[in-house]
Amino acid sequence: MRCLAYRLTVVVVAGLAGCGGGNPTDRMNFYPVKGKVLLPDGKPLTSGKVVFVATEFSLMSPSDIGSDGTFELKGQKDGLPEGEYRVRIDPGGASGGAGTHRKVALPFAGKYTDEDASGLKAQVKPGENNFKFNLTR
Repeated sequence: MRCLAYRLTVVVVAGLAGCGGGNPTDRMNFYPVKGKVLLPDGKPLTSGKVVFVATEFSLMSPSDIGSDGTFELKGQKDGLPEGEYRVRIDPGGASGGAGTHRKVALPFAGKYTDEDASGLKAQVKPGENNFKFNLTR
């Protein structure tokens, strides 16, 4: 009985892999996304990541923040599919590495580290998308 169940599972899994499998984003159009992250004093955030989390489908896309506060989403496909995104800021150096949990004073309100609490949103549309995120204390 155990052997039969194993064979059945293998057949089902193999069958699913051939039925329109692949990554759903392979069939989506991606549009350029870039922007800038500014601190409460108007100066650029000089490190960390900006992370876009889709609200309508399962996709999360991070981008490094440059020393001038700019970011550009690059990856297997550059940019993002059309849709609404919640955004969070992952500051660089916020933890001390594996096994340690150092707290570092953030130069902005902690709510920005959580896409559900940040209030930062982005609507990606066909064409160029350029966002500016002005963080507060």
